[in-house]
Amino acid sequence: MSVIGMWMIGAIPDSDAADLLARLSAAASQDVRPTAFSDLAAWWNGGGDQEIFFGTVPGRPWETDTESAERLMGLVNLANSETEASESVWDACLDLMSDREDDAIFVSSARKGSPIMTLCYALGAARIALLPGTFGNVLLRHSDIDESLRRVEQALDLSGSQRAEATHRMRAWLDETGDAPHFDGDALLTSPQRVLRHAAATGQGVAAFSRWY
Repeated sequence: MSVIGMWMIGAIPDSDAADLLARLSAAASQDVRPTAFSDLAAWWNGGGDQEIFFGTVPGRPWETDTESAERLMGLVNLANSETEASESVWDACLDLMSDREDDAIFVSSARKGSPIMTLCYALGAARIALLPGTFGNVLLRHSDIDESLRRVEQALDLSGSQRAEATHRMRAWLDETGDAPHFDGDALLTSPQRVLRHAAATGQGVAAFSRWY
């Protein structure tokens, strides 16, 4: 059975963002991350992002994901555990983002793949650390937008060889972990800034999260 991985970011009313952020904080306080998350985060930030994520193995002429790729998948999954309380927050955010104008929302999708994992592999630990939230899950009040936008632009505004390398790494990740030959990597590098700028200009907050369908 096929699945579609999505990462969506959208502007939401600031008053709702405040209430939902309080609910998310309460949910997080009851969700103790396993030791494995700390170990994987230390690996990622300690140079693990520079390891070999795909390679050949004896007897197989094609490439396959290595233990490093599996670690990154585990890190992102453990960073944003799906509890009933946290999922109710993201469901509420999705309702608030429905039927919004184009500048207010962006959805990246990949068949059998995770856009946020793709972005992590493409950018590496230092740039991903600049992004707000935790590995793609973000909830911001309007008062936090300007600083977050500055950091997002620093992380995603790539040009020349840096952009080409990031796009190549996106393609490599999805070739091995998904089935999305027409994935729009350029949009993933430019659209989050657009949504944040819209929120900044209209006095709104921002939510971002992943979904599988």
